Amino acid sequence: MPTGLEDYLEQLQLDLLFKRLSSSDPETLAREARYFTAKEANRRHRLVIDYFGERSVNRLVGTIYGLLLGRACLDRVAEIFITYMQNR
Repeated sequence: MPTGLEDYLEQLQLDLLFKRLSSSDPETLAREARYFTAKEANRRHRLVIDYFGERSVNRLVGTIYGLLLGRACLDRVAEIFITYMQNR
């Protein structure tokens, strides 16, 4: 089931981004970024929630969200991440 973050990464064309950044192996970097986002994210999230507790993670996300909005620098990537975390 695709998430907003996964959809965003597909549209981002990571290999093109890494090429523009003059990376030595842009295709591999893009593949790795997609893998760790799509495949490892749930496991990583579970580890963080198990360690800190869901309430603490929600407070942390809420604090970061508030700081970003307060500084008026919430760009599209941050917005997608926050939406993803809220809708898990």
